[in-house]
Amino acid sequence: KVLPDAKQQEWRPGEEHPGVFRFCFWLLGSWTEVLVDDRLPVTVPGGLPYGCRSYVPCAEFWAPLLEKAYAKFLGCYELLEACSLSDALVDLTGAAVEHMELAVGGYARDPALQEQLFAKLLALLDANTGQAVVCSAISVEQAEEMGSLTAEGLLRGHAYPVVGARAVAVAGTPTQEAHHEQTQLRLLRLRNPWATTLGRGSAKWSRLSETDQAKLAIQPPNEHEFWIPLEDFALAFTDMCVCHLPGLGGWREESFLGEWTVGERGSALDRAGGCINNRSSFLRNPQYRLDVTDDTTVVVLAYLVQDSASAEGPSEHFVIGMHVMQVEVNRQFRVHVVKPKACSSEYVRARGVFLECRLQRGRYCLLPTTFEAGRTRRFLLRLLCRQPLDGRELLKDVPSAKLLPCQSAPTLATIIRVIGAKNLEQQDPFGVADPYCVLLCEGQSVRSAVCRATLNPMWDISAIFYRKDASTPIKIQVWNSHLMMDAYMAKAYVEAPAGCDHQVAEVALVGHRNRPPHEGSLGTLLVEVTTTDDLLAV
Repeated sequence: KVLPDAKQQEWRPGEEHPGVFRFCFWLLGSWTEVLVDDRLPVTVPGGLPYGCRSYVPCAEFWAPLLEKAYAKFLGCYELLEACSLSDALVDLTGAAVEHMELAVGGYARDPALQEQLFAKLLALLDANTGQAVVCSAISVEQAEEMGSLTAEGLLRGHAYPVVGARAVAVAGTPTQEAHHEQTQLRLLRLRNPWATTLGRGSAKWSRLSETDQAKLAIQPPNEHEFWIPLEDFALAFTDMCVCHLPGLGGWREESFLGEWTVGERGSALDRAGGCINNRSSFLRNPQYRLDVTDDTTVVVLAYLVQDSASAEGPSEHFVIGMHVMQVEVNRQFRVHVVKPKACSSEYVRARGVFLECRLQRGRYCLLPTTFEAGRTRRFLLRLLCRQPLDGRELLKDVPSAKLLPCQSAPTLATIIRVIGAKNLEQQDPFGVADPYCVLLCEGQSVRSAVCRATLNPMWDISAIFYRKDASTPIKIQVWNSHLMMDAYMAKAYVEAPAGCDHQVAEVALVGHRNRPPHEGSLGTLLVEVTTTDDLLAV
């Protein structure tokens, strides 16, 4: 993507070249083309262009040409120094980048965090799935430190791709050997494009047999790759970035280009409410719904990136973040009351912020926000998941009246939560059932998930109904799930008059009209109901 039509752009001896090169960089969801000429700065008169370091020196010039194009893309060469590793990876790969601060997070001294990090890298770098691209770096505090070597022979301020991870059994301490115990040496394979020599000072290397060293190619013919123990990696490197690429590792992407805008309160332009600390305006941000339909926990990656066109360097970036709430399973209109939090990101002053959510079945509302209210800027929200999320922006506040005069607008809003049922009638020879419930109200219906092998299901499902007639109760049916045809079990009617507020009730289930009364109870439903005539209060 970065260098389109590379073969056509390559210069060959004896052939004329136009002296113009094309590069592409990712910007708010699309690849932007940048043209540069072939004039490059040199370190000394008659020498090689600056940055021309490769496996075949004097033959490859793509690096300085790419640097020139990227500087033009950012605005100037000075902004290259201010560009972070995560921002550069986004621009060059189009990935949703997860930035992990190893030094700040305490990975160097915490074995539990190191174990989590290694498990994550094993999954990300699996040869069969190839889920992500991983890079690590050592940050610098002073400009003079850029390019200097650490005691281990690592270059400060430069990125090292992580290309492999492996655990190898090694001899333990004398005490462990006496008990015939083995320990594992956790190793990471890094690519070193700068051709410096990594020190071998770690005592852990002496515990690795020559056979294992040969298998791992500790000293491979290619001097640009090396292995490093996980503990040394966590101690030496300050930052790690994981590039989650759509299509790689099964990730599917849904993206939304939006904008924080300021307008008359309550209008469609009133969409810059700030973070949740601004309780009165927080919900006046753009809102996006997403559905999780699997019965197992689903991983959703969210990446929010702000338009940096109006920001002259990182100091001009807004502090941004994301907040995810669980909402009613059938909600189609904007949320006006803060709901239970499912997850949220940190708020950072950066071009992009990353959030990993582990969500259960249900509908959720995600709000991308600035930290302060009233900040205006465009943004791109990216959602990555291995299952369809059916994501869409919530635009309308309330349902509107239909075209026909007889189809008036609703006047009430009812939120009903079916917590569960007790003592249902057994449906199979094993004395249990596979029940689910269906909520019916004024032509609308909502179905819960199936609870397996129980007579006391806990559905914990919430639905919202916009109603015209407060006198008509909400009907709840209970069904038993079958492979061929589901079987009706019982039903209940729940009164939901205007003004009831978080009313909890245990409602008796009844069967068909012709069911004899002496056949006993069919169980009860536990429900919670709220009804209001203010449609902007739900």
